[in-house]
Amino acid sequence: MWNNASITLMQRHRALGSWKRGRVFPPWLGPWESLRTISRLQYRYVTTGSLKDRPRTGKHRKTTDNEDMYLTLTSRRRPFYSGQKLANHLHTTTGTRICAQSVHNRLHLAQLKGRRPFTGMPLTDGVPSPT
Repeated sequence: MWNNASITLMQRHRALGSWKRGRVFPPWLGPWESLRTISRLQYRYVTTGSLKDRPRTGKHRKTTDNEDMYLTLTSRRRPFYSGQKLANHLHTTTGTRICAQSVHNRLHLAQLKGRRPFTGMPLTDGVPSPT
């Protein structure tokens, strides 16, 4: 089956130009040389006037680009905030509710990791030592 993602927009324009000049199989087409590929590109160009991909279905993101940037900045400023704490912090500042997994995904896109909160034992018991 023909995979749209493997063909760049420039290659699509070159294939359509070759088809208009009468050449059905341009030599650079590679492994997906077929008349069906060229005919689908031609049909798309005639119907839509463009060779760009059509919009795909998928779930819409709850956070905007600015909120994603805010999460990454907050994570850098407060490195020991957990994902849930970052999600709560985002909700109090912007009103957008997201889960801790979404925070983890956004931080992963920014090449950051969600840190575990520091829950170590205190080094002293709070009582001053007699000296």
